[in-house]
Amino acid sequence: MKTIEVVIKARNGKLKKDELDSFSQILVDENEIMNITILPQGVVEYVFPFEENKDALGDNVFKMANRKVEVETALETKSIVLSGPTFLTQGGKGIILRKAIFNSKDEFWGMVSIVVGISEVEKYLDLKALENLGYEYKLVSKLDNVDDIVVEESNNFHKEKAHFKDIKVWNGKWVLGIYRKTPYYIYLTFFSLIFTIMLVIYMVYRLLLKMEYMKEAMYLDQLTGVYNRKKLDEYTPKSSMALFYIDLNDFKKINDNLGHEAGDRVLIFFSKRLREIIRKEDLVIRVGGDEFVIILEPPCYSTDISEFITKLNSLEKEFFIYEKNKVKIKFSYGYSILDSDEKGKDLSFLLQNADIDMYKNKKKQKSE
Repeated sequence: MKTIEVVIKARNGKLKKDELDSFSQILVDENEIMNITILPQGVVEYVFPFEENKDALGDNVFKMANRKVEVETALETKSIVLSGPTFLTQGGKGIILRKAIFNSKDEFWGMVSIVVGISEVEKYLDLKALENLGYEYKLVSKLDNVDDIVVEESNNFHKEKAHFKDIKVWNGKWVLGIYRKTPYYIYLTFFSLIFTIMLVIYMVYRLLLKMEYMKEAMYLDQLTGVYNRKKLDEYTPKSSMALFYIDLNDFKKINDNLGHEAGDRVLIFFSKRLREIIRKEDLVIRVGGDEFVIILEPPCYSTDISEFITKLNSLEKEFFIYEKNKVKIKFSYGYSILDSDEKGKDLSFLLQNADIDMYKNKKKQKSE
């Protein structure tokens, strides 16, 4: 059994098609997947491999009667939904795993799906080998709100003779029935088979998790690991919050005197320290080369702001060591508060006020 660990970080918050194709090719080659589909707002915009599946482009799953139940279940549960075996638009039969994706505001973005051909599932499980060992079997898909579907069955299976085991999947279960024509060591093979099926399900589950992580990676800064500008652009201000704008002072001198690697190390170090002094719910966002935004999420009281300012000021006493050079971390900051009685204030209002406050403090620091 193989599993795959993949992390893709998008450049400028958007994956190029060739980058997405490269990632998809790995999944298809290594895991015997028929195709991978991305459906913004439920409409197929990306499918891989393209040539064999291009007829599916433009399909809208919300207008497909035979997909209605699984799509509604995916939206309602926000979990993985398995369907099939079913006949596919591009021909043949397969099982489909579908996941609804929501953005940082919990708004529906679209869906991703993976299709595994039923022949590949049957080959992987190798249930037919049981007949050569004298067993009869039947594997049935029993999913929520849909009719039962027989995945695979031996020629002379009799329900009344079988032992049954439920195998939990995300939106229902698969049920395996099995017995030996002449009963003999049945349980060893029976539970080994169950373990194999569970491993197959786990493999596909991990793949879907990695695809979901691809979307989250769009909001991360590649160098520091904190959030990037795209996260800030999509942020909706809330009452009783605070926004800090921070600018590193003399950062250019660090790059000029010690090199850009030293500058990168300072940014990584400073980002790490910022994450350590905020609360769990607060955000650290790198918005420019040496500029950061801190969002103190509501409820944010005056005591929370004072406590954060104290911790932030303490960072100016710290040094960063680079190749035996002691680098002092110097910065200026300003902040803006959105009180509970202020309505209609947008993000640009908060940023502008914090930026003005920051430059006042910077000017004051230079005059001292």
